[in-house]
Amino acid sequence: MASKDKKNGAAESGALSLTDGVPADAHAAWLEMVARLLGGDGDVDRLSFNTYDDIAVRALYTREDWRSAGDPSGLPGKAPFTRGQRSAGVVAHGWDVRQLHAHPDRSVTNAAIHSDLENGVQSVQLRFAPVPTAANEPAADGILVSCLDDLDAVLQGVDLSRTTIALASGGAFLPAAAMLVALWDRRGIDPAEARGALNCDPIGALAASGTLYAGYDRVLADVSDMASAIGETHPRVVGIRAGGAVFHNAGATEAQEIACIAASGVAYLRALTDAGMAVEKAVGQILLSATTDANFLLSIAKIRALRRVWGRVAEACGVSDAVSSMQLQAETSERMMSRRDPWVNMLRTTVSCFAAAVAGADSITVLPFDAALGLPDGFSRRIARNTQLILQHESGLNRVIDPAGGAWAVESLTDALAQSAWQEFQSIERAGGIGVVLQDGSLAAAIERVRTRRQENITKSIDPITGVSAFPHLLETPIETTPIDIAALRAADAPRLSQLSRQFDGADAAAVVHDARAKRGLFRRMTDLMEGGGTVDALMHALSEADAAIAEVLHARRLGADFETLRDASEACRGESGAFPKVFLAVMGTRAEFGERLTFAQNALASGGVAAIEGEGGTDTAAIAAQFVNSGCAVCVICSSDALYASHASALSASLRAAGATDVFLAGKKASGGSETIAGIDGHLEPGGDLLAFLTRLLERMGVLCR
Repeated sequence: MASKDKKNGAAESGALSLTDGVPADAHAAWLEMVARLLGGDGDVDRLSFNTYDDIAVRALYTREDWRSAGDPSGLPGKAPFTRGQRSAGVVAHGWDVRQLHAHPDRSVTNAAIHSDLENGVQSVQLRFAPVPTAANEPAADGILVSCLDDLDAVLQGVDLSRTTIALASGGAFLPAAAMLVALWDRRGIDPAEARGALNCDPIGALAASGTLYAGYDRVLADVSDMASAIGETHPRVVGIRAGGAVFHNAGATEAQEIACIAASGVAYLRALTDAGMAVEKAVGQILLSATTDANFLLSIAKIRALRRVWGRVAEACGVSDAVSSMQLQAETSERMMSRRDPWVNMLRTTVSCFAAAVAGADSITVLPFDAALGLPDGFSRRIARNTQLILQHESGLNRVIDPAGGAWAVESLTDALAQSAWQEFQSIERAGGIGVVLQDGSLAAAIERVRTRRQENITKSIDPITGVSAFPHLLETPIETTPIDIAALRAADAPRLSQLSRQFDGADAAAVVHDARAKRGLFRRMTDLMEGGGTVDALMHALSEADAAIAEVLHARRLGADFETLRDASEACRGESGAFPKVFLAVMGTRAEFGERLTFAQNALASGGVAAIEGEGGTDTAAIAAQFVNSGCAVCVICSSDALYASHASALSASLRAAGATDVFLAGKKASGGSETIAGIDGHLEPGGDLLAFLTRLLERMGVLCR
């Protein structure tokens, strides 16, 4: 009883020690336990790995990995801004829940916007369809907005004094920005109340499309004119975006993406200050936009490292305090999204949204889980917005200032990533800046080298993709998407746009643009032209010059695309023949002997859309060959233990050949059981091998893929 009273008294007095029951040598004990479990040399470092920036990620971090003495990460709202650009973070109001809209049909988009705003979304991002040219195919998505009336229809009924509108307008960023400002004017919105992100990003547009409407310096001067005009009249509108998505989706590492964002921001700062804008105001006209993916530790570190790098840039410009006005948007990664087993994308986007929230992003855009399949429907948009709402209102991530602050792993990775990104940034600057490395192709080459390394690791299952190259679901029920006939929608718009074109004097618009450039009043005149019936197409023609900037395109590529191409071919075969291409798994011995390699082979084959027909086991080679004949297959994979490979595989291979097998493979590494000497084997289906190459050759041999 006395002992109980003593315990209760300690609890009541608050004398609670979090280290009670934890041995002083807990770290050493953990290392010893892990070493025993690993076996062999017991080297715990085997659990570590290097990122594509060659940053080591260890299995366990301790105080030795991040010495907090002296507060090296600073405080929220203070240099070096690792922990956030504002002292209260997003605690006061939470982060901005921003939803992307890209349905070509304006009425459908309008209805979707209202549904989102009524159910918790705070701002919308509008992706416009690119203007069709002889050089590009009409996009499969993107809102068809060509003139002010079109944008008015898209945002019909939306309170523009309370809703932030962000644009994603590709290469037509300047006419699109003018159109939104013209809409605010038409609606009578007080410029002081208008909320928006015009997101003019010529560097991102050059990287994504390979060209701009004019020379690089000319375009940056035009954008500077826009930012100066907006900065004077619309205090709640940011004009320029330094975005990282185009680099990330092309294959860039975390450090490369940060460096490209910072280098883009510096290029815009130079252009703005050259145009006469004070650097303090120029910093406030640039929105930084980064991606987060399913690697939540690296994604958290990336957002925090980006703030630190940008804080260093601002410090070098003498305006470090201006970083407190920085806006940082996070978007979930497109390259991580899969078309196969797309339900897994819900987990991916939840993790990446979690990372963005923990890292303190000001606004977050979550892609719908079926984004890789086509345009989202109401259900997938609801899941996307609810992902954010649940993390805010149920998990309470916005109630803590810098939740990751002080975590040894996060702080260590943030520091290493910031150092690596700064070196990449300096390399870009030494080469002449982001415009130079884009136009000479050196940046594209550097990103491609990383992408190639990453794809090699994916094909070897070092970087597995759940539902695609790992644990594929061969008989998954496909998600139905509604095809959009964008050509028909454009055709329906054609008569109206043709009439607008006849009424609008394109030659006069070109003269107005030329005169306005000389007088540094381009953006205001473009807004007038848009209000006067101008179209995006007409204004782009007026802006265009012969000596347009040219660069190598940074093509977006999803991580699982190569495997999904094989699955598509197998699905087509199934549609024609009624069945997937199939392979017989010639299992030998008992399930204890063949089970592990059977499971591996089944999953490996399914990642290429190949069905596996399992044998019955045993060691009677004639019986196994008879099972092969009954399976109706032409190709087989032998699965068993190393011991049975050594004693029976050659005989089984001969029996399978005699039974009509065209190809016989062995599941396992080439050195397993001396398998390199086994007669009659065409190759190995081996863990860690080039699975994509194996499946490609297999499907070619089976006639599923054309060579």
